[in-house]
Amino acid sequence: MDEQQIEDQISGRRWPMVVVLVAIAVLLGLIAWDQRPWDDSGVSATDTGVGMLSNESPRRDGDAPDFALLDERGERVTLSEFEGRPVFLNFWATWCTFCKEEMPDMQRVQDEYGEDLVIIGVNAGDSVEDGEAFARRSGITYLRLYDVDLTVTDGYLVQAMPTSYFITADGKISDANFGFMVHEQMIEKVDEAIAG
Repeated sequence: MDEQQIEDQISGRRWPMVVVLVAIAVLLGLIAWDQRPWDDSGVSATDTGVGMLSNESPRRDGDAPDFALLDERGERVTLSEFEGRPVFLNFWATWCTFCKEEMPDMQRVQDEYGEDLVIIGVNAGDSVEDGEAFARRSGITYLRLYDVDLTVTDGYLVQAMPTSYFITADGKISDANFGFMVHEQMIEKVDEAIAG
């Protein structure tokens, strides 16, 4: 076999690879166009009625950023609806072992404080069906909201599960906790929020 024949044989093998690479590039281009991560004209809270309603970031002694999410029945609930009552706001997910561990203590706190405290569990990213099955197994009855697209979770700068914020009756963040808590810690932070 001479050099030209070898070159022709190698060139002949390149064509199928080039076709595959071009097809992959076209497919990736179509996926990118469909997702359009650069497009800032996406759905907002005002379009769907859910998501962050405030552009503020949460900070201690600052106003708790308002948001709207759907509960397990599909009813829209806003954080600002609870102004006048202290709020224990907890972000959780079904895959989070520590969330499962602290939920019974949260339920106990809700039972102890009754109407004097609102506990809101914001599920981060699970379906309502999965979240509700998890809540039933855990015996949870406090308010559960679903942040399926994680806009509120991101808006509240949640980096790990569980994350909790404690909000005074006048809507100020009195404290936050990033990670697992036990009953005594919850009581201490709730009492601080109640004291304002």
